[in-house]
Amino acid sequence: MFSEKDGKSYCIKDIVEFKDIFEDADILKCGYKQKEDYIFLKNLNIDVKNLMFDIEIAGYILNSNINKYTIEYLANEYIQFDVDAYISSLGTVENKDTQLNLFDNSSPALLEENYQTDCIYVYVIKQLQNVLASKMKETDSLDLFSNIEMPLSEVLADMQYVRNVC
Repeated sequence: MFSEKDGKSYCIKDIVEFKDIFEDADILKCGYKQKEDYIFLKNLNIDVKNLMFDIEIAGYILNSNINKYTIEYLANEYIQFDVDAYISSLGTVENKDTQLNLFDNSSPALLEENYQTDCIYVYVIKQLQNVLASKMKETDSLDLFSNIEMPLSEVLADMQYVRNVC
């Protein structure tokens, strides 16, 4: 979790402790694959409010010609940052065949082990938010993103959640 208030990244050890933040409509939430996070949090009885920026959706709006909008691809493409090289320089091993979910690996031991890696993803997401928002503004697609795609993502997440519950 990144806080613009103090410019720092925080590692979430117990997600439920942040319930008030997730449910606060005055706090804007930016992330990656927010639909999946929304469903995950809903399963913990956390009613997320104000998912305002998903970098995966923004990447799709800016270039719908590719198959996969990974954080690594978006970082290379839009902020010229090689996430894999950075993680390799830390000496950590990542499984490149798995999808990132910022709430995976939530055991305390794994959290401590993955803290540096998780923080770089939080940093990259924040940097991408700024750049992608600017590029969507340049291409007149920010309204499409804000008024159609982001609200639709929440509706789809609600539908998927209901389907999983039934």
